[in-house]
Amino acid sequence: MTAVGGDAPILAGLLSACVPFVAGWPLSGLSPRVFRSSLVSRLAMAWLLGAAWCGVLALAASRVAGLPMRRTTLLPIVVLPLVLWAFGRTRDLGFVRPRRPSHPGVVAGVVAAATGGLLVLGALSWPVFDWDGRMTWSPLARLVRMERTATPSALTDPWAWTSHPRYPPLVALVQVTGLEIVSAPEDERSGRAVHPLFFVSFLAILFRAVRVLSRSPGAAAIATSLASSTPFLAFETHGGAAGAFSDMPLAALLGAALAVVLLGRAGIRTGAVAGLLLAAAVLTKNEGLPLALWLLLAAAALAAAGLRACPGPARRARFRRVVLTAVPIALFVGSSVLLLEAFRDPIPNRYDEDYGAVLANARLEPLVMAKKAASVLPLLLAELTRVRYWGLLWPLLGFLAVLFPRALSGRAAFSAAALLAGPLGLGFVVYSIHWDPLGLADTTLNRFLVQGSFGAFLLLGLLLAAGLRRPLPGPPPKTVP
Repeated sequence: MTAVGGDAPILAGLLSACVPFVAGWPLSGLSPRVFRSSLVSRLAMAWLLGAAWCGVLALAASRVAGLPMRRTTLLPIVVLPLVLWAFGRTRDLGFVRPRRPSHPGVVAGVVAAATGGLLVLGALSWPVFDWDGRMTWSPLARLVRMERTATPSALTDPWAWTSHPRYPPLVALVQVTGLEIVSAPEDERSGRAVHPLFFVSFLAILFRAVRVLSRSPGAAAIATSLASSTPFLAFETHGGAAGAFSDMPLAALLGAALAVVLLGRAGIRTGAVAGLLLAAAVLTKNEGLPLALWLLLAAAALAAAGLRACPGPARRARFRRVVLTAVPIALFVGSSVLLLEAFRDPIPNRYDEDYGAVLANARLEPLVMAKKAASVLPLLLAELTRVRYWGLLWPLLGFLAVLFPRALSGRAAFSAAALLAGPLGLGFVVYSIHWDPLGLADTTLNRFLVQGSFGAFLLLGLLLAAGLRRPLPGPPPKTVP
């Protein structure tokens, strides 16, 4: 058991968690202008892009190039974007002059900073307590660092008992990269700060996205403050930011990719940034690939609708921009799939979910599948209304949707709804074929909600903006003659 108390690796943990900033700051120069024009949102985008870069390239260095996972390999990966930008365009490398923040933005920033600070301090002071964190995520980082490879012998040895050995390893590789570069002590708490930083980045990107899409700083502040204080999202160890699960990192990566596509100008830069984030999502959880493909399908539907609305000459120019956006996304996502297969290839599938066996033994009659899915609906309703987990988020979202339905008709609302529906839909597909849908849903349903939570809070921000712009519907006020 790791000691708890005054020997907590606070400084080493903070330094290792800041390593992605080094790689991510020059990469954030490719992000849409709305993120580069705000220091907070650019720092959040820089951290996410840096984490994605470090995790993806560390896996490629280990599995493709056969390089050891030590500082001599990882440090060049981290500084490579900085070197490329130093010899190229240096205009976007400097810190922007921060704008004077709005009062709602200050309030939201204080709430988010307080929550993030508490989570970071707790992560660096206490060991992992959640079951999957102790059995899967934390051991993976320690094994990788110990054997200097992304596929340590505990994963590849068929006689070794390892929980979920074939889970995507990106978060563990981000931790190992930072720990190796700063020579952090062998303490499971040293790498835990990356989970709260995924959450803080999630909040900063959410605020900026709602602020720009709704043009309402008040709505952005309310949505971000509610996300900062939602109990399950922020403080739950079994899937929230306080634990060692990968659901929050997946939510942050998917949400940031969605925000980049919504707010960026179609082209290679937007495609490269969104593609890197989606590639990291594929390597973060098993759900990453289907959810990334789902988001790309939603984006393709929006692009097709936009093309149909354009006249002839403008349609051809827009189609070229769409293709320029799609090509780097396809390259990044396709490469991540190949990397994931390269990671799993030497690892025997044991003590893990055998989806092929589950599907082969499942009853796939439509009526049986529908009954299994329907059996989970009461549990879903109970979880959505559980104040101890989600506060009043879901009732408030439904109430505002009834009051302001027109706010749900735009491109941003459609994309946010797709992000929210994707994990839930994936979950219900799994529940409909699993032999124990209620048992599985009891442990995974709230985690699916976490994965789509960026879409939920983006929808909430759009609805709040509609409510702040106009009064509630009702009879006209009486006039005095």
